[in-house]
Amino acid sequence: MASLVRFPGGSRNRGDKGRHGPYYAKVYIPRPGQRPKGKLIPLKTENTREAAIRLQEVEKMEALIKQGIEFTFPWMNGSPTAVKRITLQEAVREYMKAREDEGLRRKTLEAYSLALSHFLAVAGKDRPIETIATKDIQAFVRAYRESHSVTTLNINLRALKTFFLWAHETKLILEVPKVKVLQKGRELPRYLSNKEFDRVQAQTTPFLADVFWFYQETGCRLREPFNAVLKGSFLLVPTENSKGKEERQIPLNHDLIRVYRQLMEAGHDPKYYTDQFRKIVNGIGLEGHKFHDLRHTFGVRTWLQTGDIHLVSQLMGHKSILTTQIYARFFITRLQEDFPDLAGFATDRTKGRAEILQRGNGALVEKEVL
Repeated sequence: MASLVRFPGGSRNRGDKGRHGPYYAKVYIPRPGQRPKGKLIPLKTENTREAAIRLQEVEKMEALIKQGIEFTFPWMNGSPTAVKRITLQEAVREYMKAREDEGLRRKTLEAYSLALSHFLAVAGKDRPIETIATKDIQAFVRAYRESHSVTTLNINLRALKTFFLWAHETKLILEVPKVKVLQKGRELPRYLSNKEFDRVQAQTTPFLADVFWFYQETGCRLREPFNAVLKGSFLLVPTENSKGKEERQIPLNHDLIRVYRQLMEAGHDPKYYTDQFRKIVNGIGLEGHKFHDLRHTFGVRTWLQTGDIHLVSQLMGHKSILTTQIYARFFITRLQEDFPDLAGFATDRTKGRAEILQRGNGALVEKEVL
C-alpha cells in the first residue's frame, strides 16, 4: 500500500535540514529477486489533510502504477484537490454514528459520548481535527485531574484513544496523538463482609433487602437483570447486552427467581437501586462502598466457597480468567473472618463447589468449568 513521505526543506536529500517540504506518495514497485523499489509521486502540498486525500487517489491507481503505467494526476497540472476541513465536533459526530451502526451497547456509547464532550470543551469543538496533537491530550488531563479519579480519567483517555485510532483509519488524521493512561496501583476489589452487609440490610425495606441479596448472590452487574430473559432456572443475558460479548448464563434457585420477578414487577430504573444503596452505606459509616461492591462480594465469597477460579470466572461472566484472578489474591484467613458462614468450605472445597452447582437444577456440570 502506498504511504506518505516528506523530506526536510523539500529536498530528497536526508542530510538537508530545515522545515519539512511537500508530501509525496511512495509506491513500492516489486522486482524479481530484489527488494521492491520505491517510486515517489509528488502530491504538491504541505497540508496534511490535503495530502491524505491525494494519497487516496494514488492508491486507486496503485496496481497499474506497479505495472509501470505512468499517470498524471490533476494536481500535477495545477488543478486543486477539493479539501473539506473537518472540525473536531464534526469528526466526533461521524465517529459516534459509526459506533452506533456497529451495534455498541447503549452504556458504552454514553461513556464514549461523555468522554468526547469533555475533550471538546478543552480542545475546542471548531478546531480542525488534523490540528489536534499530544499537547491537547495533556491539557485535557490537567483540566480534569483534580476533579476526576485516576480510574475515571483513564476511562476517558481510552475512549479518546479509540476515537483517534478511528480517525486515523478513516484518514481524517495522518498521525495518532499519543494517549497515555495514568499509572495507578492495582487495588484489591472492595467487598462487604457479613457484618457490613447485615448492617445495610437492617437499614432498608424488605424489598430492597431482597434486591441487594439477589445481586450479592448472583454477581450480576447493575443492568444485567433488566436486559436478561428468565429461561427455566437460568437468567440469560444476550450477547448484545453482555459486557464480554458472549451470552451470559446466571443460574438461579427458587428464592432468587422469586426476587428476580419482584425486581421486574417493581418497574424502577436501575439507577434507583444504586441511589438507595449509596444513601444507606453513607448513613451507616460505610462511605466509599458502591453498589458494584455487591458483585465483588459474590466474587470473593464464591472463591472462598469453591477454590475454583475457573468456576468463579464463568459465574461472573468474565471474558478472561486474568480478570478473575484478583479475587484469589485475598488471604483465605481474612475471608474466613469476614464470611464465617463459609469458613468451613476452605477445608472442603468439594462440598462448596457442589452447593454452587446445585443452582440451575445442576445444569452447571463439572466439564464446563475445567
